[in-house]
Amino acid sequence: MKKSFLATAIAASLITPVAAANDNAGWVGIFGEYYNPDNNKPEPTGYLEDGNGVGVEAGWHISEDWAVRAELAKNYLGRKKSDVRGLDVEDEGIRVGADVLYFLTDDQWYVFSGLKHQEIEGQRTLLDVGVGKHWELSERWQGITEVAAYQDLDESLLDFGLKLGIAYKFGFSNSDATKAATAAAAGGAAAAATSRDELNDAASEEYASAANDVAAASEAAAADASAAGAAALAGAAVLIDSDNDGIADDMDKCADTPATDKVSEDGCSVLTEQQVSMALNVNFANNSAQVANPNDAQFAEFAAFMKRFGKANAEVEGHSSAGGAASYNQKLSQQRAEAVRTLLIEQYGVDASRLTAKGYGESRLLDTSGTAAAAKRNRRIEVKVSATQVSAEQR
Repeated sequence: MKKSFLATAIAASLITPVAAANDNAGWVGIFGEYYNPDNNKPEPTGYLEDGNGVGVEAGWHISEDWAVRAELAKNYLGRKKSDVRGLDVEDEGIRVGADVLYFLTDDQWYVFSGLKHQEIEGQRTLLDVGVGKHWELSERWQGITEVAAYQDLDESLLDFGLKLGIAYKFGFSNSDATKAATAAAAGGAAAAATSRDELNDAASEEYASAANDVAAASEAAAADASAAGAAALAGAAVLIDSDNDGIADDMDKCADTPATDKVSEDGCSVLTEQQVSMALNVNFANNSAQVANPNDAQFAEFAAFMKRFGKANAEVEGHSSAGGAASYNQKLSQQRAEAVRTLLIEQYGVDASRLTAKGYGESRLLDTSGTAAAAKRNRRIEVKVSATQVSAEQR
């Protein structure tokens, strides 16, 4: 009966669909372990001693925080010499079962619990609990360390184990999802290009309008200058310059211009246009869409830029590393983009209508070397925005 129950649990864990949006869908690994049985195991003589073991495991993420794992191990335990008349004797047996894992905020540390069936000097059912950590060695490989306690439900005994291993991370490919991600990336690029063209067209129209105004003002100033010259020659007027900008009041169309500004012939400040831009870059932990430092000064600087240039709009671009399935990475990059957009709106007061969020998955990698450093660099958010700034030339 116990064997049937555990076999069912293992089979269920093996066929669980991988529905989570994370960088790595699952892993397979091998490990060695140190196993410490209870001093009274087996009852009543308690003749088993510490020993070692080897095993294999396979795990699958079912969400960003949760995973399931199947495990098979073989243990080699010693016997107390008093039980075998001073001889070195070893007992061996297997342990098989399944666990549920909960990953903590950095997605490396985790806690777990599960049921195991053990066959060594008898058959037993074990309830295990423990804590472990996955150490990122590269984009595909990770180290495994664990400590676990095993409660023997048959004899009320308590064993302990220490595990050290290595695992290979993998994902499931989906050609349709890959095509969809590629199409989404192309669509996003086209939208970005259209928005840029519209901004450039608007800037060109404003510049042309300003040029026409300056030309009209120059013609008017020339006419006024001719009239003023004639009046001066006739001795009919006295020249007065109230704001000391070098242009007489009767020709000055902009009274009280700042003393530091360079002025035109009609007494108005000479204005110039230039393009200004702002970039926002945010990196994320592996398998996470949580903004690690929401109080970073760059968010406040970006919000101030958006407030100053009220006509500028921006797209928050989400990106992921290349590990795992493309469909999962596409969804995770969208979650990252929406997390930064929400932060800018709710905490920094940027108008929601001026921000859009777009996930590009693994389609725009900055680094394709496949190292752990490359994966960290590729898990990011990028926001780029530009605007036209009009300023007065200085004297």
